[in-house]
Amino acid sequence: MSKKLNIGVLGCANIAKKSMIPAIKNLTDHFNLLGIASRSPSKADEFCNIFNTKAYYRYSDLIENQNLDAIYIPLPNSLHKEWIEKSIQQGLHVLVEKSMACKLEDVVHLNRLAAKSGLLLMENFQFRFHPQLDIIKKLLNDGEIGSLRSIKSTFAFPPFNDEDNIRYSAKLGGGALLDAGAYPLKIFQIFLGSDIQVLAASAYSDSSRCVDLWGSAFLGCNISGVSAHMNFGFDNFYQCELELIGSKGRIYTDRIFTAPATHSVKIDIHKSTSGKTTLELNPSNHFEKLLLNFREKIAKTEDFTDEYSQNVNQARLIDEFRLKSGLPGSDKPALD
Repeated sequence: MSKKLNIGVLGCANIAKKSMIPAIKNLTDHFNLLGIASRSPSKADEFCNIFNTKAYYRYSDLIENQNLDAIYIPLPNSLHKEWIEKSIQQGLHVLVEKSMACKLEDVVHLNRLAAKSGLLLMENFQFRFHPQLDIIKKLLNDGEIGSLRSIKSTFAFPPFNDEDNIRYSAKLGGGALLDAGAYPLKIFQIFLGSDIQVLAASAYSDSSRCVDLWGSAFLGCNISGVSAHMNFGFDNFYQCELELIGSKGRIYTDRIFTAPATHSVKIDIHKSTSGKTTLELNPSNHFEKLLLNFREKIAKTEDFTDEYSQNVNQARLIDEFRLKSGLPGSDKPALD
């Protein structure tokens, strides 16, 4: 793609302010930021003063800008379906914060709509594009720890200081599963593919907030026999871990999902024959790498089927977790 990708932002979430919009602005050879929309005029003005772009006070006004190629949506989960759908109807490629939607049936619908329109629909799992993931894949494929037997992953962090945080609102699609829990489920897909099922799950819900605060699950693959165990939550000690256990060793890293752009990731390799070695990586901005991948996919007018499949499979796993744990919101009975 020779021309820059014209992109807009729907919403003024913290992740947009701290990570995504700065990444867009850093990639001036590849992106034009045409505007930021918020239903709060003061918030829109604040963001646009910081990032030197146009403020929009209605989401619809921004997505109807005929110069836009793509939209980034960091809105609350409950608003994703409506604004993904409207953005696709405007002919826009969409990058949306996780989770894509609150219901499996909605994710299926949105991906069918994107496919029919020939548009890219991608969830913002930025860790997919950090170099550490490729290195871990190579170590595994090269047989450094033998045959893979199991995977463990935890993403958990302390409570939020603000009680009105959207993650504590059931109405806005809050809860730990759709937030922190989405990360381990995604990384299990990356290493184990679509042949994975939630076999058992548990979750704790706070009755005063009506959202789940933490949980865990055991998953398995029918074909390979590899198992996966996940923990997640936002009432926990901070953990951001991935561990792969093989027949001859173990790979471990402690910042798999949220490595800052200035952080040197360390990957520990424990082998039964030679003990422990540690690889230290150069810092990398995975938000910028995700954006470049998003743009490259669009530039090559790729078949976006793999992204659609990942999106739907991610929603399926979330739905299976709900069924196994007893959390409300599963679509499974309606889809059978």
